[in-house]
Amino acid sequence: AAYLFNSNGDLARAMTLVDKSIAIQSNWRNEWLRAQIQWKTGKKVEARAGAEKALAIGKGDEGFEAFGRDQITKAIATWK
Repeated sequence: AAYLFNSNGDLARAMTLVDKSIAIQSNWRNEWLRAQIQWKTGKKVEARAGAEKALAIGKGDEGFEAFGRDQITKAIATWK
């Protein structure tokens, strides 16, 4: 899913894959990827909610604190 998103590939397929990932185990990374796909496909309300969810899920996670928090926080601030 991340490859498809990052390479401007098939976003519908990327969403299907990230939804499967979330169904197995939701985490800040897959919730954030889903939010980014939603934003890119025009689902702005859902994207903001998903980014907020990723932010909440990630708190306390070492990888999130090092790599995700700032990026997600900046996106939420600019996604108006």
